[in-house]
Amino acid sequence: MKIGETLRLDSTFTEANLQYLKQLGVDDVIVAAGTAPGRPPITPVTSALKKGDYYRTEDLLALKEKVSAGGMQLFGMSHTPYHRWDKMIRGLPGRDEQIENWQQTLRNMGSAGIPLLQYNWAIEHGSQFSNWRTSSTTPGRGNAMLVSFDYEVARQVPVTDLGVLEEEELWANLAYFLKAVMPVAEEAGVRMAVHPADPQVPSLAGIARILRSVEAYDRLFEEVPSKSSTMVFCLGCFAQCLEPEGLHAAIEHFGRAGRIGQVHFRNVQGTIDKFSEVYPDEGKLDMLRSIGADHVIDYAAEDYTRGDRSYDVILDVIGRNPAARGVKRLEPDGRFLLANPKLSKIISAKWAARGTGKKVLFGTA
Repeated sequence: MKIGETLRLDSTFTEANLQYLKQLGVDDVIVAAGTAPGRPPITPVTSALKKGDYYRTEDLLALKEKVSAGGMQLFGMSHTPYHRWDKMIRGLPGRDEQIENWQQTLRNMGSAGIPLLQYNWAIEHGSQFSNWRTSSTTPGRGNAMLVSFDYEVARQVPVTDLGVLEEEELWANLAYFLKAVMPVAEEAGVRMAVHPADPQVPSLAGIARILRSVEAYDRLFEEVPSKSSTMVFCLGCFAQCLEPEGLHAAIEHFGRAGRIGQVHFRNVQGTIDKFSEVYPDEGKLDMLRSIGADHVIDYAAEDYTRGDRSYDVILDVIGRNPAARGVKRLEPDGRFLLANPKLSKIISAKWAARGTGKKVLFGTA
């Protein structure tokens, strides 16, 4: 398991943020090159990665060097600019040229040693935000402003200038695309991970949204069974339409099949018809269970640092027990996550982990 963060070229990809992430113990970064289809960039950026018809090797290597200078690894690219796949998703003339360019991107990513390419198969035309939300000012905890979605509001948006795009049309275009690019992805050693439709409703502004269920992903992997074809398991998306037990079953289903290329760690309140994105600890999901936690400690009654039990990952949000003893309870290559730690605990944990292959991460909770 890699713990990482996504930074956007047109806003959050800064030296200050790279430094901050490294201070938190993050090792891997995914860079989002474009914006959501149909939406303008957050801020103007003159970047070679956003121009042209594919990612050039020299530009990827320059980006990788910048991430490496911050002490982290460039693990993947996401949000490919829409002008590189608009004809593919709609089945328009010129899609074969776009597929050839996508294949070149995969080869260049393989040459640069970047193993993951996240992509989307949904068009957001008609939304006033970067993806389909109907408000960005829903009051939340501590007067935080939440983004939210109301299907009754969204369904009033008329068909856009793109016209109506039906489900089977989008499925056919997706299969055509993947059957052409997956052999190249396999050869290049790059996995492609497709994000679910968000929100997971059947259609918006006349455009179908096909990757909106466990069954839809099963169909995808049956039609194009390449092991280089994976999914972004977005917890917030699946929580819109699944209750926790169903979601955790889906994690096991796709995880055991090796189909999860990336996880988005998000939580929501509500259902598919009306929901808000909220802080991880207040939504409908038990986020510890969602990342595979199988044992939760009652700090008032149990000292997890004593005894013979060992763990792959320990998330310590209290910090009552000695950090060095906690590190010793890890399996080889385990991860010890400290929330709100004092400097003395960070030093103690890091010292205990030196030379063991175990990793200590810390941040605020």
